[in-house]
Amino acid sequence: MTARPSPLAGTVRGATLVGAGFGLCFPLAAWLIDLLAVRGLPLTPANLWLIHLQNPLHWIIDSAPLVLGVFGRELGQRRLAEARLAEGEARYRLALNGLEAGLLVFDAAGRVSTHNPSAERILGLTADQFAARDPLALLTREDGSPLPADEHPALSVLRTGQPVLDRVL
Repeated sequence: MTARPSPLAGTVRGATLVGAGFGLCFPLAAWLIDLLAVRGLPLTPANLWLIHLQNPLHWIIDSAPLVLGVFGRELGQRRLAEARLAEGEARYRLALNGLEAGLLVFDAAGRVSTHNPSAERILGLTADQFAARDPLALLTREDGSPLPADEHPALSVLRTGQPVLDRVL
């Protein structure tokens, strides 16, 4: 059985509060153990001050809510950034897959890193075949003749850093 996450943990503020709340358990436990179990003293502000004067470790333990609150905030910000990234990637995929034109994206090594379904349909290849084929052999001139490596748009972009526009292949 898995624990259900706190509804507060879904936001940056909530993650901060959950972290700080969890961190509060450490000083409370340390105070109770030191006062009640070790010294047999009641829990009063004067006795709390006394144990802090006699045992400097309590000052360090008392920082746990702050440290875990900051950690919770960082974790919340990371989760928020990951959610936004996933949302952006979903929009990117939707736009990419909705294009009627075939689109091939090449990585720095000249391999096809991404393509859309229209590219598969136009070139008559499956996703696995894109990975297995020589990327230079994927593209041909508009008339169907082979495209020499020096005319390959992706290699030209890698070589010059300038986009290749209005080129039909």
